[in-house]
Amino acid sequence: MAMWPPAEPVQRDHYYELQVHYRVTNKEIRKAYLKLSLEHHPDKLPPNASDAKFKRITDAYETLSNSNTRHVYDQQYLAIWNAWAKYGEDVQRYNEEVSLRQKREAQAQEKRRMQKAEANKRYREKKAREQAEEVARIKEERKRAQKEREARQAQQGWKEQNRQADVKAREERENQERKEAAQKQAAARIHAEQLAARRRQQREYDAEARTRLAAEQAQSQNTKAAEERLRQIQEKEANVRMRKIARLSREEAEKEESKQKQDEKEAIEQWQAAIEQAQERERVERVHLERKNAMQQKKIAEDWQRANLYRQQEQNKDVKPNINDLRNDCDQSTEDMNRRETAAAENFTQEIMRIRGDSKTEVLRDVVLMTLEAVDREIVAQKGRKRKASSLHDDPARLPALVTELFAKMEANGDASERFRFSKKRRVV
Repeated sequence: MAMWPPAEPVQRDHYYELQVHYRVTNKEIRKAYLKLSLEHHPDKLPPNASDAKFKRITDAYETLSNSNTRHVYDQQYLAIWNAWAKYGEDVQRYNEEVSLRQKREAQAQEKRRMQKAEANKRYREKKAREQAEEVARIKEERKRAQKEREARQAQQGWKEQNRQADVKAREERENQERKEAAQKQAAARIHAEQLAARRRQQREYDAEARTRLAAEQAQSQNTKAAEERLRQIQEKEANVRMRKIARLSREEAEKEESKQKQDEKEAIEQWQAAIEQAQERERVERVHLERKNAMQQKKIAEDWQRANLYRQQEQNKDVKPNINDLRNDCDQSTEDMNRRETAAAENFTQEIMRIRGDSKTEVLRDVVLMTLEAVDREIVAQKGRKRKASSLHDDPARLPALVTELFAKMEANGDASERFRFSKKRRVV
């Protein structure tokens, strides 16, 4: 399968090109640009050298020297940095795959070489067998020729036969000696060739092993250096991000705490103002009601005097007085006073709701409690002074009627369960 090197990201890492951190100032960026531009200027390069490095440095400086383009680039820098980090990982993976492929090719080459050496060895053994067979064949032919000669010698005579036998035996011994010497020489030559081949093979294998070990060590050192540099960069970036997050969190916590304190202070001030306004309004209304009650009582007393006078006059005339009309007038006056008190209580409740921002149920609950506590204080004060009750208790049915009406409003708002709780805590008589 064909392997291709990974493609570089579209956008360049300008901070890496200028060899600066992404939090540096414009002055440091300009300083780094001047240094690198002098180092990689085309005038200082060899005749046929590429000026791509100088163009990348110039492009990076043009982008980062302008505050607007740098701000836009910084917003995208995290994605660019991640793309280049991924590109570095891909390059490392590609180098590892190339190294693995080279290793596999070296192993395959070594295997082919061993197979070739084995084939050569088999070829030499085959040749040796063929030579041995050829020698045996020649020996057989010589034996057959010798037998033929012996047969002829037997025909020629005993002496000739003996002489030939001696010659034959001498030749056989010589041939046997020459054959043994040739076999020994051939065996020695084959053994020397095999030994030389094994030594040569061992030397080649040792040289390849040293080359492979040196390449692996260099690759490992390069990989460790790249990993260490990447780790340092990541740690530096992580430390910067953590310091920034901690600073922002601390600022947010301080802002939230100050805002909470301010809100609590404003709420306390509003509640105090509301209480003061309610107390002032209650005092004014109490004075107004006392005056109105006094006037009403005075009017009722005058009405009773007129009624008594009228009754006496009618008795004198033997005419029965119309007491029901007088009673209806008194009841109408009492109902008007109750309606005015109810309207005042409703206005007071709406004002508290507007100031505090609470629901109507909560405000009515607080109003009932405050009213009952005020009544308790007033009763205790009156008992301590041992004098007649104030105008608030001139009519004993007024306070229960007001509390009953407040309970009716709470029941209409869905809080009927609160009535039993308040009635257990306070008994209004």
